[in-house]
Amino acid sequence: MNGFLSPNLTGMLVRLLGIGSFLAAAGLAHGAVVYSGIRNEVIPANDTGIFVNPLSGIVTTVVPADPDTGAWVNLFFGGTAIGTTISIEPAILSLATGNGDGLVRRLYEADLIGTGLSYASGMNGSENHTGSAVGQFQANIPGYLGFRITMESGDIRYGWLRITVNDLGAGTLHDWAFEDVNGTPIVVPEPGLSLLFILAFAPPIFRRSRKSS
Repeated sequence: MNGFLSPNLTGMLVRLLGIGSFLAAAGLAHGAVVYSGIRNEVIPANDTGIFVNPLSGIVTTVVPADPDTGAWVNLFFGGTAIGTTISIEPAILSLATGNGDGLVRRLYEADLIGTGLSYASGMNGSENHTGSAVGQFQANIPGYLGFRITMESGDIRYGWLRITVNDLGAGTLHDWAFEDVNGTPIVVPEPGLSLLFILAFAPPIFRRSRKSS
């Protein structure tokens, strides 16, 4: 065995680079999107639930040490109640009367999370976002929660959480992603759309060679 690439591997790398160049030219290569991978974390039906920090990737049932300053989303009562800290603001449908908290908005595939949405201002608590109306989360059906994170530097990160709420039991936090370039919007469920596009080209790349040795 020598230190050179085999012809098959060299060809595969060339094709991969070609696809990467094509995606970049088409505006579909988003190397700055940070994706959690499939997590499927249980959202308990109790009043504590789970806390998720999209930036650090931490999911915990213990109240964080920095609940007022960290970018924490608290999902509880099966996801039918959602609380957020000052630095992470969920996309909302409307401002509630009374305490000023905003009703979080369910987003759909191909929605753009950026300056075009309305966001909560400061700490936020949301209930009654489960129902059959447009923009509401439906029980036992996955939906997307958009958010905007304000970093300590003042930079902005846009992202999403995919959750399934359950008004009769435990819900699920499936996965999440955010754009790591300041002020850059993200499309729901990016990077999923780009990955599907890449996979359309993948079979020829990874097809086993029929050449005999």
